Amino acid sequence: MSNTDIPRFDEFMKPVLKFCGDGKEHIAKEIKNTVMSSYDFSDEQLSRMTPKGNAFVIEDRLHWAIYYLRIAGLLTSVSRGIHVITKEGLNLLESNEFEKLNLKYLQQHYPNVVEKHSSNKSKKNKAENKTPVENIEDIVNNLNENLGKEILENIFSNNPYFFEKVVVELLEAMGYGEGFVTKKSHDNGVDGIIKQDVLGLDTIYVQAKRYKNKVGINDVKNFAASMEGETNKGVFITTSDFDKTVINYLNKINKSIILIDGQKLVELMIKYNLGTRIATTYEIKEIDSDYFNPEM
Repeated sequence: MSNTDIPRFDEFMKPVLKFCGDGKEHIAKEIKNTVMSSYDFSDEQLSRMTPKGNAFVIEDRLHWAIYYLRIAGLLTSVSRGIHVITKEGLNLLESNEFEKLNLKYLQQHYPNVVEKHSSNKSKKNKAENKTPVENIEDIVNNLNENLGKEILENIFSNNPYFFEKVVVELLEAMGYGEGFVTKKSHDNGVDGIIKQDVLGLDTIYVQAKRYKNKVGINDVKNFAASMEGETNKGVFITTSDFDKTVINYLNKINKSIILIDGQKLVELMIKYNLGTRIATTYEIKEIDSDYFNPEM
């Protein structure tokens, strides 16, 4: 999900500095909560997680806003997690320059910020309004996007039966049970079957369509018909997309059919390492404040 409906991290700089303008010491949590309350954020926005899933998007951006204000010398930390505005910060707050405050302004006026932030000019326009972690996530997303294209190219370079094996193996990798591909001569709208229990009392029918055009309603109707009297659970996977009429049709029948389009397909294959493998791993570490500030 795009996070463009949430202010960029440097757009939080002005409200953060303004709140700290009283000259008092404030803990980071207090700063974040006060700034967040000044916006009309929805519950969904407040609970939205970063792509890595280890932090809330808004709180993460506020963290980086405070961080860069400290690097610039506009805020200072008097102790762990406690910040106070500096004389230079007060001067900026009371000047006409305050309204210009963003990352670009800090880079132009505070050398420390330039040293901390990427100075690669070819990437500057894209990266200047994002946190370092967000820039890394963008790189990973771009790599995965290109990987997804390669996955689809390789699927099309093989025969249709290979794709049927892929979708069954994907559902197995996702933990839905043991599956098998139906015989080529006995398709009847079903390309694979997943048995969710040992006795085979609960089954999922699988349909795989290696299409470049959208899957139409007739394909899905045929699949639903093949499930009649056998199971109410089905997964329809395609390398392309589904026509809008398909959704309307599925809302009217009493069968649970999950649709997986080409984009979702490659995302799941990457996530569950099907046809892909880890090329390299990087660890991003941060300071352990508790270690350097032991309780006495």
